[in-house]
Parts: sequence; structure tokens; C-alpha cells
Amino acid sequence: MFLGCLGEEGWDVFALHYKLQAPLNTVIPDAAMAEYLQMFSFLFKVKRVEYSLSTCWGRDMNLVHLISNKLPHAVAIMHRGNLVRSQMIHFTTNLHNYIMFEVLDGSWHSLVKDVTNATHLDALIDAHYGYLERIKANAFILDANQELLRALKGIFDTILTFSKVQEAIYTTAVREGQLVNRHERLGKVAWTGTEERPTSALDATGALVRQMHTIATDFQTQMVSFLDLLKQQAL
Repeated sequence: MFLGCLGEEGWDVFALHYKLQAPLNTVIPDAAMAEYLQMFSFLFKVKRVEYSLSTCWGRDMNLVHLISNKLPHAVAIMHRGNLVRSQMIHFTTNLHNYIMFEVLDGSWHSLVKDVTNATHLDALIDAHYGYLERIKANAFILDANQELLRALKGIFDTILTFSKVQEAIYTTAVREGQLVNRHERLGKVAWTGTEERPTSALDATGALVRQMHTIATDFQTQMVSFLDLLKQQAL
């Protein structure tokens, strides 16, 4: 594991490391293992944001009936959240597929070909070195790609912030749903003028709606910036 800092979670500090023995460590030295760790850290972040969005989707499915029947004031924020989540899922799915099939799978086939054609130890070492360089270059991990990598990490952070807001929405909706059910059990079909519905963070002017709007704006801005950087690198 990496050394953790205050506020970090298991996702932030988990690391995967292999301790290689001779003669394999001749072809894959400690320096190469450090690069594998760097690549693992990046790929693990991709899986983390995928998992967080999948969890959000599952929670939202549980809320559909509750909100449509008990919390009509929360329809707007749920709709906005669904749109933002769909955009984020579209991005992360395309990124994941690109890395798995275009980067890792293509680099692996090239490595197998180079290893098969190798006739001496230096050729094996060169084949493995080329394999790592191809992955790093195409997965935005090379030093020359640091601006792209920072842009990606910014997008990841926004997605994780979105997931936390979605969790807050879920918790708030469940709590308010319980309040409505308790209200109905007392025989009160609707909130009366003398007992108005309490102000909700899920209202159109609520704090969670404002946070969702900020996240949606940030994500769109970051995506435009990231795509512009990709175009510049392609020139």
C-alpha cells in the first residue's frame, strides 16, 4: 500500500506489487516494476470511477418509485443527476474500452510477437521495454503526457465528487420518504397550510441541486479541455 494521508480511503492507497526472483528479474528489473505500479495506479483509478458510477446507478434505481410517488419535488434533481451520470458513464466506458483493447491488448500482441522473434537475452529485455513504453505512451502516462494525465485526474475527481453528492441525495430521499410515510400513517394525506412540508435539500433551490449544477458545469468544462488537449497531441 501507498502511505495514506488524512481523509484518504482504501481506494487511494491500495497498490499491487510483484516481487520477482531470478532469472525473471533480469528481464523485468525493479525500475520496470515501478512503472508497472504507476500503470496499476492509473488503471485502478479508472476502475474506481466506474465502480462509483455503477453504485450511483443502483441507488437511483431504488429511488425511482419512492420519488415518483412520495417526493415529487425531487424529480428535477433526479433527472439532472441521471443526465450527468449518463455522460460520465459514456466517458468512462469509452476510456476503459480504449485502454483494455487499444492499449493493453494491442501492446500484449506486440510483446508476444517480439518475444517469439527474440534470439538472445538483450532482445527479450528490449521487447519488454518496448511493451512498457507503448502502454505508457498510449495510456497518457509518459512524462510528455502529464498535462493530459492531470486533465484526466481532474475528471476522475469530479466524478467522485458527483458520486458523493448522489449518495447524499439518496440518503436525504430515503429520510424524507420515511417522513412522508410517517405523515401518511397518521392519516394526513397531504401537508396542510398549518403544517407545511419542511424545506428540503432536494428542492429546486436546495443545496444539493446547486452542487449538482456546479458538478455538471465542471464536468463539461473539463471534457472540452481534455478533448482540446487530445487534438493538440494528435497534430
